[in-house]
Amino acid sequence: MKTAHFTAAVIGMLALGNFAHSQVPLAPQTAAQKLQAIRARNKELIDRQTQTLKKLDEMQLEAQQLKFLGKRS
Repeated sequence: MKTAHFTAAVIGMLALGNFAHSQVPLAPQTAAQKLQAIRARNKELIDRQTQTLKKLDEMQLEAQQLKFLGKRS
């Protein structure tokens, strides 16, 4: 009997937790809020792209160094 109550409590908490912590943002109400949301998403995208480009540049430099060292051997 206790396990049934515990199971029901756990399921209830998980259901409420997922609902309360939904990652879907509320739809903006006005045009200005929509624009701000778009700008925020664009900024996040540009930041991720910048980080990716830095990593690619580092990888390219490492590849060039390995290629140079391989020729010396």
